[in-house]
Amino acid sequence: MKKEIIINIIFCLFYYILTIALYSLFFVTDIIVGIIVFFSKPLFWIIMLTSIIFLLLPLLIKRYSNVSFVKSLIISLIGLILFFALIVISTLCMLKKMETFTPEKWQKYPNFHYMMEEDLEKKYKLIGMKKNEIIELLGEQIEYDNMMCYYDSYIATKEKYYCLEYDENETIKKIDIYSSDIIKK
Repeated sequence: MKKEIIINIIFCLFYYILTIALYSLFFVTDIIVGIIVFFSKPLFWIIMLTSIIFLLLPLLIKRYSNVSFVKSLIISLIGLILFFALIVISTLCMLKKMETFTPEKWQKYPNFHYMMEEDLEKKYKLIGMKKNEIIELLGEQIEYDNMMCYYDSYIATKEKYYCLEYDENETIKKIDIYSSDIIKK
């Protein structure tokens, strides 16, 4: 009897520690990328409600079936791992979608400019284009000296900007990434 109680406690601790670790990993990733909340707030709340259900799942299985507590933890753990695998796969699919540049995506998803920049530069020869052509292609920007800057990303407490420098003829001559300390709004 004591051995079974000790095993139950060990499995229970393992389950809840792993659950907390996986949720922490998920939320750290979500904070860094912001992808799930950015794409869909209802999806975020569905994930949150599912998370609460997973935390209660071992107790629910034990309460409404004749399965031992250890087996209910194992069943819950398998479900939890499958759930997080689904979240990771769907997040990766959403990120992959953001790698392709279109003017519509650039306008709609400013938090993902950093992912589209390589494709943008492959599709369009930006150096040599006129300032008005860039504005037509990319939309509103921040003007700084002789540069047009677009929000790029947020890294380590600093915003980064994708900047296109133009000459006196308003022809793009250089592209670079600058931090927010350089760009004054």
